[in-house]
Amino acid sequence: MLTDRQIERYSRQIILQPVGGRGQERLLGTAVVVVGDHVAGDTALVYLAAAGVGRLVRVARKPPAAGRSAPDARIETWSGAPNAEALRNVASTCALVVCVGTVAELEPAYEACFAAERALLWGHSEGPLAWVARVGLPHPGNEGAHACPACIGKAIEGIRSADTTLAPAATAWTGAVLATEALKVLLGMPDSPGSNCLAYDAACGTVAAMALNPAGSCAGGSVAPVPVRSPGR
Repeated sequence: MLTDRQIERYSRQIILQPVGGRGQERLLGTAVVVVGDHVAGDTALVYLAAAGVGRLVRVARKPPAAGRSAPDARIETWSGAPNAEALRNVASTCALVVCVGTVAELEPAYEACFAAERALLWGHSEGPLAWVARVGLPHPGNEGAHACPACIGKAIEGIRSADTTLAPAATAWTGAVLATEALKVLLGMPDSPGSNCLAYDAACGTVAAMALNPAGSCAGGSVAPVPVRSPGR
């Protein structure tokens, strides 16, 4: 049951049909892992805490410079090299993993989420460019989105910009969109990126959907987004 203070605190969300009181209770009772040293990970963490996600685990080589606090969120920090085995143990206690970093940094999170059967979101920004995708995990018998690290790497290969002046804008976009897409996944909303990667160009102010076609080294072949599972299921 939501308390009177929680109803007041999250009133702007609760009045939204996809959220409502039950959705807010679900957020308060769930947990999310945010992996990666990229600043966008800290931005996503702040938004998720403000939205009322009850438990947040920040996994990075270096802990945040300052502690974060939110009225209803328990924020934990885990520092060290995020290898697949360690991430699997953390992911198994949460409903969703958000990975922020390069495609190479995505690979251990992908392995961990496959082993723990957890949903996975990925985001990264370089200069004025940024990308966010819901990563598909191998799911026998299902045909779905090709969105393993190899597929994502193929989609963004060679897309670079030397301009760094708009890097803060791209970083902020990445964190905000990752948090928004994470909330959609947690609430069971159907309009997550799916088989597409959202691409942002801060220099042009444009957002486009990039199709994630299977790469030759696709880790899953036919893959589909893994449904959100509660810890222990």
